[in-house]
Amino acid sequence: AKRLKAIEGDGAALAENWAEAGRRYDAVLIDAYDSLNRVPEPLWQDAGPLVRALPQLLQPRGVVAANVPPGFPTSTMLQAFQGALRDSDSTPPALTFEVPETMNTVALVLRGMEEEDPLWCLREEAKKMMNG
Repeated sequence: AKRLKAIEGDGAALAENWAEAGRRYDAVLIDAYDSLNRVPEPLWQDAGPLVRALPQLLQPRGVVAANVPPGFPTSTMLQAFQGALRDSDSTPPALTFEVPETMNTVALVLRGMEEEDPLWCLREEAKKMMNG
């Protein structure tokens, strides 16, 4: 089945277009930075097009995942994602994992999930993998 497709281009503009078209996804993955470790601001800033599109793009139970370089303001990005996906009852949990080999951070926001959710167990499993 053709369920996974990589597309190269302006991710923020693509997200806006897909949100307007009513497309929904289980996961939104962000892996976009240049040789100077800069992540395009439209992909993570609070008022940016991707953050604005997330509520429409992501299924009620889904994951936003970002691979970001060392020195990136990960907490600012996560707060923007959480703010966009917050509902009247709660703020979706966020997790981060350091990748020792690259010094990158993998950051996740889990929409529609609580600590007892099986996907929340990713945190403990990832920690085990990182610690060998």
